[in-house]
Amino acid sequence: MIKTLMLVLLFPLFSYAQSDIVGDWKIDWTDESGMTQALKLAIASDGTFTVDAGMDAYIDIEGKYVYEDGKMTVWDTGGDAACLGEKKGVYQVTADAGSMTLTQISEECPQRGGNNCVITFERIGS
Repeated sequence: MIKTLMLVLLFPLFSYAQSDIVGDWKIDWTDESGMTQALKLAIASDGTFTVDAGMDAYIDIEGKYVYEDGKMTVWDTGGDAACLGEKKGVYQVTADAGSMTLTQISEECPQRGGNNCVITFERIGS
């Protein structure tokens, strides 16, 4: 009974922590030709995410994630640009109301980032 009560009382803390990352995120960068590119990362509360490279409403990557202790483990499940085969990446996450920074801890998929990759996204929706 006591353990159940503790879990019920602590559940909002776990939900709140994950809710910091749930929503729509954007990153802009300049490619090799000098053109500005954009990417949208949509993180859902059900443990899934999508990536729209170019922000053209075409989903390039679908995936799943697990978020705990400030770390997010991600793997792709579909899409033309997906890194299939359960290749996982682990990132330290720092998020607030306006931005989220992912710092690479380990990565089995070279398409998701280079060595010691640090990516900062801007929140564009909840």
